Amino acid sequence: MTDNTTKGLIAYRISEDGSHGPLIIEDNLDALQKAVGGYIDVVIRHIGAEGREYTIVCDDEGALRGREVTAVLRNYPALVGDLLILRNGVRKDFDSLTDDDLDYISRSMKMLWSYTDHVIVRPVLEVV
Repeated sequence: MTDNTTKGLIAYRISEDGSHGPLIIEDNLDALQKAVGGYIDVVIRHIGAEGREYTIVCDDEGALRGREVTAVLRNYPALVGDLLILRNGVRKDFDSLTDDDLDYISRSMKMLWSYTDHVIVRPVLEVV
């Protein structure tokens, strides 16, 4: 997946609809806002069993707009709306994910069971 000739950043996207996977995105504000569907917020979170630290770009107003949970902490909602996961850059900017990162993040997904009038099962990210 990773290729040094690729322009843009290699990120891992998790969407409200349950889809998730690698994505190449331009390294600019407009592209990041479009990818998460709103004004961005940047948070640092530890992900998965090893607790690796990553930068997560999310919709700053996602909770206010009633967006779906896309990351959980011990089965409790932690982040909502579409997410982009990137590496922490050297100068506090963003850096592309490696193949190892992509594999680790995909293994850090878990299934969320929601009970309303019927059962909904969809993947979410597990943060620690």
